[in-house]
Amino acid sequence: MEFRVSSQPVDDPFVLPATLSTSYRRLEHDRLPPDHQHRLVALVEYPDGMLTLRELAEVQEGEATAGEALIAMTDEQGKTVQYRTVAKQFEDTVNWFVAYGSTEVWSIINLTQDTHPFHVHLVQFQALSRDLYNKDGFNPETGGTTAPVFFQGHGTLDENEMGWKDTVRVNPGELVSIAAAFDGFTGRFMYHCHLLEHEDHDMMRPFIVMPAAAMAAMDMPGMSMPMPYRPRQTPTNGEHK
Repeated sequence: MEFRVSSQPVDDPFVLPATLSTSYRRLEHDRLPPDHQHRLVALVEYPDGMLTLRELAEVQEGEATAGEALIAMTDEQGKTVQYRTVAKQFEDTVNWFVAYGSTEVWSIINLTQDTHPFHVHLVQFQALSRDLYNKDGFNPETGGTTAPVFFQGHGTLDENEMGWKDTVRVNPGELVSIAAAFDGFTGRFMYHCHLLEHEDHDMMRPFIVMPAAAMAAMDMPGMSMPMPYRPRQTPTNGEHK
C-alpha cells in the first residue's frame, strides 16, 4: 500500500522485501490432518428474493423420502451424491458442532445469481480451491435439483486470496473450499454472507466449537455431520489446489 501526501519526490531508501513473512505457510488439502471434517453449504435464493444458507447432509441410497427435495451434485471424478437440507434459516437447529483444536474443510456452492462474500467468525482460514459448476439443474422454487449440479472445471484463486482470510468471494456457479483450524476459542459463533442485507435476510447460521471430550460425553459425534474425504485430482497447468 502506498500513501502519497505530496507531489514532491522523496528520497526513500526502503525496498519492499520479496518475502513479507517467513512464518507463512500455504495450506494444501493433502497435507491437512487425515481425520479432518468436511462440511457443505449451499447459497440459495428463492424466487421472491429471500436468501438462505443451506447446510447439507449426504443422503445414503434408500434414505430419501418420497417427494423430498434433494440437491444432487456430480464431482470432478463423475461421482453423484445427493444431499438434503438440514437447516436453512438462522433460527433452525444448530447442526455444526466443531471439535476444539480440529481442522475442517468447508465447501460453499453458490446456486444464486449473485456473488457472496462468505465470512466465518472466530478463525482465519485459507482458500484451498475454486471450482466451476453448472447449476442449471437447480430449481430455486423447490430447493432441489431436477438434474445434478455438475463439475465443469477448475477456477483460479486470485493472488490476494492465497493468504490467511476471514472472508472469501464465492461467485455464481462456483464451489469454493476453505480450510480452518479451530484452536483459539470455544463457544457459539456465526458464519454468514458479509453483505448486510443478505446476512439479515437470511444468510446467517450458527456453529458451536467445544472440546471433543465434551462432545463424546454428550454422545454427539453424529451432530458434526462428517463428510467423506474424496481427494481432488492433481491440478495441471499451474492451477491452484
